[in-house]
This record gives sequence, structure tokens and C-alpha cells, in this order.
Amino acid sequence: MEKERYGIIFSVTFLLALGIIMIFSTGSVDEEGLIGNRLFLKHLSWMALSVGGLLAISRVDYRFYQRHAAKLLIAAFFFLAIVLIPGIGYEANGARRWLRAGPVGFQPSEFAKFALIIFFASFLARREVKIKGFLATFLPAMLILILAAGLILKEPDLGTAGLICLVVLVLFFVAGVRLNYLFGFGALAASLTYIFLWPKFAYWQERIQSFLNPWEDPQGGGYQIIQSLIALGRGGLGGVGFGASQQKFFFLPAARTDFLLAILGEEMGFLGTAFIVLLYTVFIYAGINIARKAPDFFGFLLAFGFTFGIALQAATNIAVVTASVPTKGLSLPFVSFGGSSLLFSMLSVGILLNISQERKGVEDIPEVVGAEDVC
Repeated sequence: MEKERYGIIFSVTFLLALGIIMIFSTGSVDEEGLIGNRLFLKHLSWMALSVGGLLAISRVDYRFYQRHAAKLLIAAFFFLAIVLIPGIGYEANGARRWLRAGPVGFQPSEFAKFALIIFFASFLARREVKIKGFLATFLPAMLILILAAGLILKEPDLGTAGLICLVVLVLFFVAGVRLNYLFGFGALAASLTYIFLWPKFAYWQERIQSFLNPWEDPQGGGYQIIQSLIALGRGGLGGVGFGASQQKFFFLPAARTDFLLAILGEEMGFLGTAFIVLLYTVFIYAGINIARKAPDFFGFLLAFGFTFGIALQAATNIAVVTASVPTKGLSLPFVSFGGSSLLFSMLSVGILLNISQERKGVEDIPEVVGAEDVC
């Protein structure tokens, strides 16, 4: 799988490089309006940690995670629970999504995405012979998914909760779970969300309304979408030039995170954004081929889950920036500023690279007996 490995390395390397360039450009002005390189240096620090993590984890046999999937799940639930405790979880903009130790912040939902993909890949692989069972496979898995999504919704973080649910459901689909189970669960979840949660979260309704008609409130709910479109429109075909963005000067909120692509489009134009899409296309193609050629069912599910998760997040971010869907609060993988997202995206790539080193016909992992067999 050499060409798949090169495809992953090529696409991720260029995405990281573009991220560094754009963080440097937008980091010329920090949130207090001071000229400096503090955010850029912070991004480089997370980059170094993430690259180190990728190199280390790429040397670990991916079957190792099957043996420890239950432990990762328990750790994810622990972090998702304690971040909700006032005084422990760090609150910003009305959401409690971070754990902080001095200047370093950690987002448990990013770890949860990583851990849940590993857990459900292991869960399905161990139940391959009874994959279509409702009581043995589907019901317990959905209860775990509901609990994880519920904790993330309490932060609140609708975008991440929805992303995780969709990734897991698609993972179940490719694993061979019955379609009527998946459609039934999806319909039930959508109905319960609309009945019980929709009335309680006014900001969800405001986001939908702003998406449908941003010009109805151009200085309020529609402001971010309008400024994003202005940035993309101003960039034209070839962009206004590196560092020449005007929208980054406090016109476009979240310019370094959720809407970094809009600044890239302003400075590098349509050609720059098209190159970003091309890089993700290469990544998806290589990742799916790694999954297809994986030596066992667990490797297939793990590679597919990580590839689809990153692809879905990238597609959602691009859709948000281009006003194709309502704002979700999801960063652009490998490119946007955000330490936790970058770290766990790179760890996912490290596991993908390890799977790509294997060949079909490798002996299956010995069955592990004990408490960990629940996964």
C-alpha cells in the first residue's frame, strides 16, 4: 500500500503547511488587537506535539487499540463528564467544552471522537458473526452512542455530537448492520431531538434562521456568514495576496478556527480553496483504499472510521464557510488553529499509516478474554 501511504503523507503535509501559512497570516493580530506571534508560536507547539504523536503512534500495531478500546471509552466518558462540572470545565461563549491547565487547553469531545471510532470498530469486529443482531449488537451500541452524544450536547456542542453520531451510523452501515435498524434509530433520534431539545436551545433556531436569510439580521445572526462570503468574493480567482486579507482584522469572527478557509480564499482565491479540496480528495481516496486493503475486519473499520470522520468534518467546515449549511462550530482538519483537534487528527493519521504497513493474510489478533472483551 505504498501509494496510499504517500497519498496520506502528501495530502496531510500540504494541509499542515497551508495551516501554518494561514495561522501566521491571521496571527498577526491577536484577540486583544496586539501585533505579535503568540498564537502562531502556540500553533507551532501543538504542531510539534502532533507530529511527534503521529510518528510514535504509527509504530504501534493498530491491533493494540482493539485490546484497549474499552479503556479508551471509559476515559472518554470520564473527561466528557468532568468538563461539565463548574469550576473544572472552562466556559467560554456560553459553552463549557475545555479543560485547562494554565495556558494549555484540552477539548474532551475531540478525544471522544477518536476513542469512539476505536471502540465501535473493535465492538463491531468482535461481533462480526452476529453483526445483524439487535439485542447483541445494535441496541447496546446505540445506548453507548446516546450517552456520549448526550454528554457532548450538555456542553452544548451540537456540531460535534451530530458528527460523531453520523460517523458511527455510517460505520455500522459499512459493517453490515441492518438498514431498518439504522433508519429506525435515525428517525427516533431526530424526532426526540425535535420534541425535547429543539425548544430548549434557542441558538439552534437562530442559526437556522440566519442560514436561511442572513441579510435579515446582517449585524447579528447573519453577520458571520455575510463576512465569510465577502472574504471569498473578495479573493476572486487568484486572491488578494498573502497577508493582505481585510476580513481577518476583526470583521470575520473565528477567522483562525471555524472560518480560516474564508481567509485563505480571500488571500489565495478560488485556486487556493480548490487546492484544499483536492488535498482532501487525495486523503479520502488513499484512506478508503487503506481500509479496503486492511488485513482484517477491525483494520478495515478503523481505517474507514478515521477517514470518514476527517472527511465529514472537512466537508462540513467547507459547507459552513460557503453558506451551504448552518454554522456548526467545526474546525478544518489539519489547517485550522486548535490544539486538541490537530492532535487527535494527527493521531488518527498515525493509525492509518500503521494499518497501511500491513498486508492481507496477517494472522488475526488472539482473542482477549476478560473485562476488555466487552468492546
